[in-house]
Amino acid sequence: MENKQELPAGWKWVKLGEVCEYSSGIWGDEPDNSENCYFVLRSNNIKDGKMIFTDLALRKVDAKYVESKSLKNGDILVTTSSGSKDLLGKSAIFIPPDDRTYLFSNFTMRLRANPLLADSFYVFLYLQSPEAKKILQLLQDTTTGLRNLDRREFMNQLIPLPPLSEQKRIAEKLKAMMDEIDEAKASIEKQLEAAKTLPSAYLREVFESPEAQKWEKKKLGEVIKLTQSGIWGEDPFRAPKEEIFTVIRSTEIDHKGTISIKDERVAQRRVKPETARKYFLKPNDLLIVRSGGTTGKIILGRVGLYLGEPDKYLFSNFLLKMRVDENLILPEFLWRYLNWDKFLEDNIPNLMRRTTGIQNLPMDEYFSILIPLPPLSEQKRIAAYLKEKIDQAEKLRETLEKELETLNTLPQSILSKAFRGEI
Repeated sequence: MENKQELPAGWKWVKLGEVCEYSSGIWGDEPDNSENCYFVLRSNNIKDGKMIFTDLALRKVDAKYVESKSLKNGDILVTTSSGSKDLLGKSAIFIPPDDRTYLFSNFTMRLRANPLLADSFYVFLYLQSPEAKKILQLLQDTTTGLRNLDRREFMNQLIPLPPLSEQKRIAEKLKAMMDEIDEAKASIEKQLEAAKTLPSAYLREVFESPEAQKWEKKKLGEVIKLTQSGIWGEDPFRAPKEEIFTVIRSTEIDHKGTISIKDERVAQRRVKPETARKYFLKPNDLLIVRSGGTTGKIILGRVGLYLGEPDKYLFSNFLLKMRVDENLILPEFLWRYLNWDKFLEDNIPNLMRRTTGIQNLPMDEYFSILIPLPPLSEQKRIAAYLKEKIDQAEKLRETLEKELETLNTLPQSILSKAFRGEI
């Protein structure tokens, strides 16, 4: 495979197979009590360019294969067969965690650099680079039902090779830079996990406070003045424009209770205008997910607060609209309380009913749950306080996620520069 990129003086393009030898792995048999049992590293032991020594496979391997199928310090392990395109071609460098003998599976191959020609860590880092990954996409074969790496073509790919001393210098510098990035990522990930817990902490601070214990309590149904099941409508194919409406579904209500309509075309349904008028949402309407076929993205009992335009959107039959008596309770206050993780954990699992593969909430029982009812003035103060604090927490989370995203893309940029001779 040709590469026309110009290289710095003293560098040259060489085939990977000219500086590394490769060997296919072995799987062996079911282990027994004999001495011929070894840990065999597989593709799932490769994660983010690192070798993970958990979930190890113990296999029985004939003694005559052990030496040729064992890994040595600095060997590179590459996934050559996988059901997932994301795993194919993933590589990691082997640094033994102990003095045991480790083998490698038949769905991987071992690269061993010639120490007189190539630095193993330099080769490994090149395989992580954007340039190598582009080539990798051209080497996939799916004729056997699995995604397979064409080993011969893989070994024929060209890599930019400076003198050995320069390889070692680049490898050492890259390793130091990657270690710094990993440390920064670990720090941000820790901050991010802490930031994600803040909204729940603020809700707990309010609803478990000594003052909260003194508040009046009422059944949820006593503060709701209107409830209504939703509508799904018909397929909008060839429907006149005036009969097409966007219907908010359970999937538009996220784990925070935010209603997000990213693409109105996703849930357009045909509903007669005179019928649609009965199902229009108004600002401050609450939508509870009362039915769902999954406990993954759709969270039964999650409540959304509609703050959009009046008389524009409908809502689906898996949702129930609730309109509160605002002389008794503030919609935002109730919305915060009903989405509090402790409220959900204490109540929803006990109420769930499953029929024909669908999970449902019995709404009569749901409306019998007691909720706190402080004075309206206190509700407004609490709602304002929670909005300020939770908005701050969300901004912090978004900032940290962007920083983490930047750090995740940084290694690829650094690697590209390194193999152009720019570091």
